[in-house]
Amino acid sequence: MIDELNEYLPINIDGIFYRIVEAQEINATRQLVDTLDEHELLENMIESSKPTNPYKMDSYHYLLSTPFRYPPLNYGSRFGAVHEPSLLYASIKESTCIAECAFYRLNFYYSMTKQPPKTLKSQHTLFTASFQTSKAIDLTDQVFSKYTGKLIHKSDYSFTQRLGSDLRNKGFDCVIYTSARDPSHGLNIALYNPSPLKEDKPISTHEWYSEVSKEVVQFKNIRTKESYEFHIKDFFDDYV
Repeated sequence: MIDELNEYLPINIDGIFYRIVEAQEINATRQLVDTLDEHELLENMIESSKPTNPYKMDSYHYLLSTPFRYPPLNYGSRFGAVHEPSLLYASIKESTCIAECAFYRLNFYYSMTKQPPKTLKSQHTLFTASFQTSKAIDLTDQVFSKYTGKLIHKSDYSFTQRLGSDLRNKGFDCVIYTSARDPSHGLNIALYNPSPLKEDKPISTHEWYSEVSKEVVQFKNIRTKESYEFHIKDFFDDYV
């Protein structure tokens, strides 16, 4: 599919990624217990009742194991076809992670079948985790520059899904690529399997509030009050 893959050698990457999930379910279960240890035990019990994970991840924290557990969405994902196991998607920087989430929150706001509220509020858990692999591919490398438009297309995943299948078959377990959502064009990663994860639990977790209105998405760290703000024009070029 991409001739350059035939001569590309896997690279080593070692670092930390950021991933964010909606905390609605987490908050609901947290209210049922008294301590964080009890909460993790409860979450692990709930996890055991969910679909079987195709990988041996019984000892892993649910925030790390969940992305690999469920089948792909009806339309797949950027590097995963509907018939393939799910990938873990994350960002190299916090700001890119928040931008990705902001896009999907705004997209959700406008996809609501009923008239959305003036402000749509939600709470999210942003966590970090360490990873390392010698089987990574960096799609931001100059050798792949002529494919940039297809690699970061905002809605058409046909090219990247075919590429993703090729990379999986060639034994890559990590893809580094430019975010299609982040206005600053930060970097994302996609893990084909849990082998690059260095630990079985996150390094840190942080709670964030999100508020979505007709034109603006805001995120605020509950503890530090750090905040991000995005305008609809940051994500949709045809917005008037």
